[in-house]
Amino acid sequence: MMIMLQALRLIGFQDVAQLIQQKWSEFLSQISVSPEPEYHRCYPDNLIEELAKCALEAIKQSQSRIATSTTQDSIHLLLNQAWEEFWQNPSTYVNWEKKKIEALLTGCEPQ
Repeated sequence: MMIMLQALRLIGFQDVAQLIQQKWSEFLSQISVSPEPEYHRCYPDNLIEELAKCALEAIKQSQSRIATSTTQDSIHLLLNQAWEEFWQNPSTYVNWEKKKIEALLTGCEPQ
């Protein structure tokens, strides 16, 4: 999670990363989980940051498309909608997701 949050920050999604970090912290608090004492020694912030930078560079070299705050294609919008649905209605998310997947598969079938 920490690498994903750092990756979001690297590609310009600081506000989103902050919101997810807040939700993640709330979740960990609700389930009464905290890192082992050795966690921060084994995975210091500077290591996490360096790993995220390396991953981003590898993605760029693979010539994969990297989302930006202005990306507006249907899949990108659906993924954002999925996050919103998950955070707002976690108990009904699985059914929502199944319906969206069925709609995607139906839309992708040859005519």
